[in-house]
Amino acid sequence: MTKKPSKENIFHKESNVLENAKRLVEKPSTSTKQLAEEYLSLSKQYEQLLKETKVLTSVGDRLHRKLGDANQELQKQKSEIEEINEELKTNNNVLQDTINELIKARIGQKASSIVLLIAVLLFVVSEVVLEPIIEKNTDSEYIGLLLKGIIALLLKPIDVLVEWLLLRKTLGKMKRFELVSK
Repeated sequence: MTKKPSKENIFHKESNVLENAKRLVEKPSTSTKQLAEEYLSLSKQYEQLLKETKVLTSVGDRLHRKLGDANQELQKQKSEIEEINEELKTNNNVLQDTINELIKARIGQKASSIVLLIAVLLFVVSEVVLEPIIEKNTDSEYIGLLLKGIIALLLKPIDVLVEWLLLRKTLGKMKRFELVSK
């Protein structure tokens, strides 16, 4: 496992070459030959640095393009996810509306069954209990018919009341279920 160079020594070699060149230039006793050799060394070093800079720039440009492409792909996927999310919300609302309608229909059926049972019971009570009392105490046949008409007219309000009570009971159960499932 190789050590990563620290920030101070990453350009250690290049710094040494530069310092050496500066020392030679500042030194009054430096000969032209030494300066020429140093110049040649600096030229080679500069050529090497230029090659490395071109490679690094090329790699950096490629990475920048890849990063841009990846960013575009992420934006595209984000848009797709947002569209799917909106579709899911819409479908969820439609599904919830359908469930609510089904619940209301079931409650309506239950209410109708209960009202039918109540109607049969009221009819039986009317025929067995009230009709003999009315026939014994009055001579009019219309009072019995009037009583049956009142019972018939009461069936719709009774149906609405039973449906409302069942709906309230069902909504209470649904709210408790939602609280438990959260």
